[in-house]
Amino acid sequence: TMGQLLSKVNPVGGTAIGALSDVLSWMSGQAFSATSAPDAFGTADIVEGAQAPAIELPKQQDSYKPTWGLGWSRVPFNSSLKIRISLTEADVFDNDVIGTATIGYTSMLEALSAGQTFFVPTHQQTSSLMLFVGVSVVRE
Repeated sequence: TMGQLLSKVNPVGGTAIGALSDVLSWMSGQAFSATSAPDAFGTADIVEGAQAPAIELPKQQDSYKPTWGLGWSRVPFNSSLKIRISLTEADVFDNDVIGTATIGYTSMLEALSAGQTFFVPTHQQTSSLMLFVGVSVVRE
C-alpha cells in the first residue's frame, strides 16, 4: 500500500488530500452578480475508501479564490478513495449552489507524485462555476 497520508484542505502549496486548496476561478453566471465576488462556504468529506468527519468550510467573503487550511490526517490511501467538495454562495435572500465536485484516487495519486499542489479540473462537474480544485497529498 501507499501507507498513510496527511491530507488537508489547503491553499496553494499546502498539504491536502483532495480537498480545497485553491478554487482558481469562478465563471460569472446566473447564480452570481457580475459586480461582486461570491461569499463561498461549504463542506469537504470523504465519501468512499476511508472514514473521517466531514469538514466545514467557513464562509470566505468576496473571493474568487477561496482557500481553506483544513484537512484530514492518517487517511489510508487506496484506489477507492474519493473526496467530495460542495460549495455554496451566501446570499442575502437565498443561498446559491456553486457546485459539488468529486476528487478520485487518480487525481490524488497525481498530486502525490507531483509533490506540490495539483489542480484538478472540476468545471464539468459544476456547470463551470468551479473550474479547478487544488489538491496536495503527502505521505505521513
